[in-house]
Amino acid sequence: MSKFTLLFVCAVAALSNVYALSDDAKAAFHEAIKPLIEECSQAHGISMDEINAAKEAGTSSGLKPCFLGCVLKKGEILNNQGEYDVDAALKTVKKYISDEGEFNKFSEVSKKCASINDEAVTDGAEGCERAKLLLSCIQQNKAGIL
Repeated sequence: MSKFTLLFVCAVAALSNVYALSDDAKAAFHEAIKPLIEECSQAHGISMDEINAAKEAGTSSGLKPCFLGCVLKKGEILNNQGEYDVDAALKTVKKYISDEGEFNKFSEVSKKCASINDEAVTDGAEGCERAKLLLSCIQQNKAGIL
């Protein structure tokens, strides 16, 4: 199984396998995001089969962008304006990554990916397009955090 199977199950959940999290930390992380995924999957017509397929493939490319935006907004990775909130993301991730070296790697990539906020999007505060941009950036830079 790829280390990058889950950025939150689509984006947020990726972090649990990118890093060497303890089983307890992984369980806590999954428990924390489960309601977000359930709520957003219902709101955006995403089945658990689709989520599991994305998880197994190690990519969110097959998931609806607005589902991803919903999860990232509810997880406070994207703010109410649909922009990537690096500080909030790092604060959230710090709860699950106790190794300082691993956290620093994630922090570098997170800051690099902040440039997605400068990209033009057509959905404004919805965050759908920005979520796809963020996940694409993290995917492109995952070598820097593995």
